[in-house]
Amino acid sequence: MAAGCDIRILLLEGQGIDRTIDAYKMLDYITYCGDVNNATADSFYHADDAAGTIRNIAGDYLILPDMRGYATRGLDKSGLVDPQGAGRIVGSVQNDALQNITGDFDIRAGNPNIVVTNGVFNIVVGGGATLASADSVTPPNAQFDRVDFNASTSINPNPAKTDNAETRMKNIAVRYGIYY
Repeated sequence: MAAGCDIRILLLEGQGIDRTIDAYKMLDYITYCGDVNNATADSFYHADDAAGTIRNIAGDYLILPDMRGYATRGLDKSGLVDPQGAGRIVGSVQNDALQNITGDFDIRAGNPNIVVTNGVFNIVVGGGATLASADSVTPPNAQFDRVDFNASTSINPNPAKTDNAETRMKNIAVRYGIYY
């Protein structure tokens, strides 16, 4: 860094910066989402107020993204890694999602009735032992206590992790800023 240069960092916490100030003009030029996206972009749009509530392509404020609590994902305009990437812009937010976890619970009428499970459903027999996925019991010959929903046993589309209170991407807590 050259002598006499100030280090400037803007934390990315959803605030608006006055884009008419010389120090921010280049930042506005290279990050602005564009007039077409100004009405719907999650960040890098223009507004008349620093809170970003009055969107206006000629507004004095550039609204920065709020990175607090988000995991980052590189923009994939090709859509090869992120299937929705082709329709996204820099600073856009993608809502969280839960993997499709599947299974079958089937009571087949007959004499006797047969209970069949697979995927996330498990038959729990007397004494608490769990039968392997895709096993079956035939009451009254084999008694069972209950059928559990356990996503960790899912095999379609793949085994899931169910040892926490939330579904999330692997992430690290950081404070994001723009260095300019």
